[in-house]
Amino acid sequence: MKIIWYNSESKKYNCGSSQDFISEVSQVNEPSSLAIVMKFNQHSTNLARKVLRQLNLVNNEMEEYLASS
Repeated sequence: MKIIWYNSESKKYNCGSSQDFISEVSQVNEPSSLAIVMKFNQHSTNLARKVLRQLNLVNNEMEEYLASS
């Protein structure tokens, strides 16, 4: 299974296994800053990566837009 989560401390979306998510939870100052956004089965790994790229692209564009306003 692949999971996409948002880390409000780093302001980035991440993708990985359940173990990757648990590892990141143990490394952040505030574990509640991580929110699971989507879960994908093993056959949807490529889709998960595409969704991750798009989420981070939109996130970056929004941050740039807000900074320029």
